Amino acid sequence: MVTVFLLALGAACLLGLGFVLQQHAAQQAPSGDMLSYRLLLRG
Repeated sequence: MVTVFLLALGAACLLGLGFVLQQHAAQQAPSGDMLSYRLLLRG
């Protein structure tokens, strides 16, 4: 039971970190590329 809780907590933390990194990357992108398919190709 404790293992499941710790795994869920770790997954939630990693998901939150992913959201933060995604927002940071979106702020760095040029505003001209907003809603453009070019953003997908930059990877």
